[in-house]
Amino acid sequence: MSNKSQASQVVDDKGRMVSDLWLDQPDAPQEIEKRRQEGRITDQEAENLSHFVEKGYLAIHLDFPEDKLDQINRDVDKLWDQQPVDLAYAYREDLTSMADAIEDEERKPGYRIADLHGHSQAARDLYLDPQIFHWLELIFDQPAVAFQSLYFQWGSQQSLHRDPVYVVTQPASHLLATWVALEDIGPDCGPLNYVPGSHRMPYYQFEPGRIAIAADEDYMKAFKYSERIMKKEGLEEQLFTCKKGDCFIWHANLVHGGSLVKDASKTRRSFVVHYSTVGNYRKRGGTMKLKGGRPQPEPLWNETSEIIEQDGARGFEAPLKDLHPDNLPLKSRLRSTAKRWLRKLRG
Repeated sequence: MSNKSQASQVVDDKGRMVSDLWLDQPDAPQEIEKRRQEGRITDQEAENLSHFVEKGYLAIHLDFPEDKLDQINRDVDKLWDQQPVDLAYAYREDLTSMADAIEDEERKPGYRIADLHGHSQAARDLYLDPQIFHWLELIFDQPAVAFQSLYFQWGSQQSLHRDPVYVVTQPASHLLATWVALEDIGPDCGPLNYVPGSHRMPYYQFEPGRIAIAADEDYMKAFKYSERIMKKEGLEEQLFTCKKGDCFIWHANLVHGGSLVKDASKTRRSFVVHYSTVGNYRKRGGTMKLKGGRPQPEPLWNETSEIIEQDGARGFEAPLKDLHPDNLPLKSRLRSTAKRWLRKLRG
């Protein structure tokens, strides 16, 4: 199969994701050993990559200054005081401008901040951490690019899922994610949960070739399908309890989520980033609602191709950074207007 046809086909006839990545190939164990013997990777790298192939994830501890991890949390406190219009958060609804946030009512378990790296230098340093990129590029076997960050103060309690049904990349297999603990994480605060080996499972197809969730009812269809396969194959959910600075890197297809919070008084401060490959991910879009009687009733939308680089790592700038309803780019205004008219035509 050509690279072009692989890029256009998401899953094969058995529902398994089509991938041109070297670690997804049947000969991945042999290729890892070959590279180790040739001195292209170390013994430790070979061991970790073999674990990634078999289990769908790897866990490392970052040599990242502890004070910088704490600074990310301090920056979040400041941003709640400042409430910038160009920063998006979500609590029980779509992403919304933090200028419209009500801290007493919405800074609660379940909220998240999108693209914090656009407003916190410490978060940007973690977004572009060279240690993480080292492992990403061993897995991708080509240059990686970060394109989205998410900050969580409490456990997300997000249901088990697989990233490609929500996060779109071309090809779909060119997707990795990391989760970094900004504090020690125990079993009661709703730690990350995951299912080792689930990255090899087939996907539920809503129609031939479509795995993306388009409606709320789609989730349960996909979940029940995955649940049956996990039970049949004896795959069991595990919790990622860890120390501050630990990093969990997972395969696009790994089933994961946020476990139940058993003690609501405990936070689970963490930072999540999604990545793709430089040659395949060219633009990043972002959107958020504006409330409070503001003059821009439609969602604020913008896209960017701006790449920021640091210590050999690269990522997209936060697409909404420095954006204000009064100075939206013409392209963004036209797109918002087009969306508004489409909604009217659809009734």
